[in-house]
Amino acid sequence: MKIWFTPETFYDSFVSAFKKGEVFLYTSAYLSAFFVFYVKDSTKPPGLILSLVFFSGLGGALIYTFSYSAKVLNLNSYAPENALLIVEMLIVFSVIVIWYWSTLPSNANPNTGSKASQKQQVDLENNFNSLKDTGL
Repeated sequence: MKIWFTPETFYDSFVSAFKKGEVFLYTSAYLSAFFVFYVKDSTKPPGLILSLVFFSGLGGALIYTFSYSAKVLNLNSYAPENALLIVEMLIVFSVIVIWYWSTLPSNANPNTGSKASQKQQVDLENNFNSLKDTGL
């Protein structure tokens, strides 16, 4: 939204948002879908997804804590900004992967109307043929 009202490019606006600690807000907002579907689903996610959740949640919380405490306590950070930017982008990328993995199965409808109709027709034919074979 900021890019509509400033001459900044999308990339510059996106990167400057992380300097304010917004990566934690994005992380917690998008990871909530994972936890909702994780609780509702009986199958457990693969280890890669769980490790990405752990990395994103912990990394987002730590980066937000460090950036917020640096502002409140007027501390200077000596961490390289490029390294922090790379970690923040990795967090965002992993959150997108987790969110996509979490929400994709819920959008798939394996029992569409045409498939159900086709299955009913095949079942009816099989029942009719089995009755015909028995002589009834």
